[in-house]
Amino acid sequence: MKPAIYTCITCRYSAAEREGGDGRTGGEMLSALIAEAALLLPQPDSFALKTTKCFMGCERHCNVHLRAPGKFGYVIGALPPTAASAAAVVDYFARYMESKDGRVPMREWPQALRGHFTARVPPWEDAG
Repeated sequence: MKPAIYTCITCRYSAAEREGGDGRTGGEMLSALIAEAALLLPQPDSFALKTTKCFMGCERHCNVHLRAPGKFGYVIGALPPTAASAAAVVDYFARYMESKDGRVPMREWPQALRGHFTARVPPWEDAG
């Protein structure tokens, strides 16, 4: 399994609107912006960009999940579907990929992600 950024494509655009002015959900917008920002990462074949329907984090839309074999996974929510959010996710993901176990020191977190982490998931190998 490749390391991956999962984006929930059913997340709302805002608390008041399911879709933005272009007819896409906030999750669809954020997913597209993450894909664009990820083009700047080295070795694009070393990770996957995936979408899913509903992380059940509707109260804190938009949601992404970062995961990789042998590393803690992270769910990040309450992200506005903007280029700045996408850039912050990709920046954090680059640091995540460089880490041994998925833990990135807080001092290295992009400011735009502080206060947005909603869950840390143990590595699959530790789940037993």
